[in-house]
Amino acid sequence: MAKELSVVTIAARRRLSRMGLAFFVFFAVTFALQLLVSALVLLFFPAWNDTSIFLWLQSILPMYGAAFPLFYLILRPLPRGGAGTHPMRGRDLLILFFISFSVMYITNLIGTAINFLTDAIFGTSSSAGATEMITGSPLYLTVIFAIVLGPIVEEIMFRGILLPRLLPFGEGFAILTSALLFGLFHGNFSQFFYAFAIGLIFGLVICRTGKLRYTVILHVLLNFFGSVPATILARRTERIDLESMDEAAILESREAILTLLMTACYTILLLAAVAIGLYLLTRYVKKMRPRPTEYPIPRGEVRYLPLSVGGVLYILTLIGLFGLSYL
Repeated sequence: MAKELSVVTIAARRRLSRMGLAFFVFFAVTFALQLLVSALVLLFFPAWNDTSIFLWLQSILPMYGAAFPLFYLILRPLPRGGAGTHPMRGRDLLILFFISFSVMYITNLIGTAINFLTDAIFGTSSSAGATEMITGSPLYLTVIFAIVLGPIVEEIMFRGILLPRLLPFGEGFAILTSALLFGLFHGNFSQFFYAFAIGLIFGLVICRTGKLRYTVILHVLLNFFGSVPATILARRTERIDLESMDEAAILESREAILTLLMTACYTILLLAAVAIGLYLLTRYVKKMRPRPTEYPIPRGEVRYLPLSVGGVLYILTLIGLFGLSYL
């Protein structure tokens, strides 16, 4: 005999089904257009494939120019819930930056460890396409597309469109679900864990303030400090071929010594930022809790939420995305 679900669970499942459909359309349109553009360029402008700016545009334009508007149109009819209106001071933003940075750094280690284990067990070579694009592109392209444009669009998608439409079922459900969808959106274990953790913090910020600009600022800062300094140092190391130098050659090279000093300073600052963030997290963790909802989804019915057409399509999409990350 089929279980009779509560009205709240049925409403939440219908909403999640529509969101699953929106993500399915988003990825299907993105990949179809990327393949079409790639095929046309190979036929008529093969030299473009050797340019970093084309690779970025080929990746970004189908996603943000076509798939994202369709994603929004599918979800636009869903009613939104109300968020808080508490203003955030500069001090609060700085505290949240350190907390977010430390959480991102630690959870990134989890993703790295899991990738290492799966690669060792199955003989695969997992990858994150965005990371490869960042390391192989000129710095100004990384800043434009990965540091500025990417965070803006992702914040609009997950904290501007998705989260408010999950709020009618409670802050906890909205924050957890939007963070989970944000982590899965990245399509690989390298980025899933830290994206999920950051999504929890950003979701709470939206629920308290109702202002997307705060999470955009935090997202931009995290992407910048999480990738740009390390990329600069890696390229300096590669340019001077530091790894092949012996101790005598390093001592005779001013650029090698400077690179080592810069690397040491960056490492110290990074560890200090993580330590400060962990300390602040222990101080403010009790305040970082969602408010209870009046009509929560019964715990025993949560497992029924993905059982819909949109939910199944989204799960199949995720299997494809995570599978591709190991090819």
